[in-house]
Amino acid sequence: TLNDPVYIEAAQALARRIYKEDSLFSAIDLAFYSGVSRPATTMEKERLGVLYHHAMERYMQDGAMAKKMATDPLGPEEGVEDYAHLAALTVVANVVLNLDEFLMKR
Repeated sequence: TLNDPVYIEAAQALARRIYKEDSLFSAIDLAFYSGVSRPATTMEKERLGVLYHHAMERYMQDGAMAKKMATDPLGPEEGVEDYAHLAALTVVANVVLNLDEFLMKR
């Protein structure tokens, strides 16, 4: 499901929702709470923070790839100036939406 277009689109929508958060950790908390109805643990925040920073490095080097990750297939978002940030948040959101907790009901 990581590369499924429906999940990418859902991750883009979730990334747009968390884009306006004041900090990366509050964005991760909101993504987690939206996806699995609980806040992220400290370890989960740290790991997703590392993932975010790796994705940011990659997207800062390739603006076209960042814009594609942040907008294809959902389309451009009004008011977004930093597509590298939005694309990196999309990667984080995609991971949250692919957690077993999200995919499986107990």
